[in-house]
Amino acid sequence: MRACIIPDLHTKIEVADSIIDKEYNEVDEIVFLGDYFDDYHDTPEQNRETGLFINEYINDDKCKFLIGNHDLQYIINHPAFECRNSFEQEKYDAINEVVSPEGWEKMLWSHVADKWLFTHSGIAWEGIFKQEDLDNSLNQEIQSVVENDLSIAPQLGYGGSYWRRNIESDDPVYAEGDGFIYNQMYGHTVLARWDCQQFVGYRGYNIDTHMQYYAIVDTSNDYVEIKRSNYTHRYWPLEVKWLEKIDQIKNL
Repeated sequence: MRACIIPDLHTKIEVADSIIDKEYNEVDEIVFLGDYFDDYHDTPEQNRETGLFINEYINDDKCKFLIGNHDLQYIINHPAFECRNSFEQEKYDAINEVVSPEGWEKMLWSHVADKWLFTHSGIAWEGIFKQEDLDNSLNQEIQSVVENDLSIAPQLGYGGSYWRRNIESDDPVYAEGDGFIYNQMYGHTVLARWDCQQFVGYRGYNIDTHMQYYAIVDTSNDYVEIKRSNYTHRYWPLEVKWLEKIDQIKNL
């Protein structure tokens, strides 16, 4: 199976549209890695337009939409899930004017194709990975937080364990299948250039570069092609500090 993997959009829907126009008829699936909303100095209207973009493709069986931390806060309006300095009630209202509960229900925590596992931020999993086990764990936390009005969500809150920063983690991505280890592809941690980590028996790819790169993955033979989009990102000062911290500044 050939899949087109589109990383964190953060409202850059024109870039996503150009990738889809180019690749739609060349692949079997399009997998969006999450974080559709929020950007520096964004507006409620930009996020509303992003919601309309999601509506355009959410009912297409070829398209798989994963949930990122910047999406969850607009699905579940609870302080425990808010991303610091990005959530605004005006944006929540604008997004939910156009994205229906049925649309949110179609979004996924993970997507598996052959020996490939796609998530928003990568997974380190004990035991055999099953999507239903991940779903149950995360959905149960949401239910508990909302029903008990908890102030902290250990997995899904700001800095929660599910939202990993793999580039600086001492606990690398890892998920076993039945007799194999999944290759993984994810975003979440912004880079100046995509990153591939080769482990024993599998690989982990972070392709979050503000939509400057996307991937084509042939899951039948594990061939990966990283492609350049038509977009060049101007990194904000806080992003530059982060890239300096993780020794990515040389890739700017």
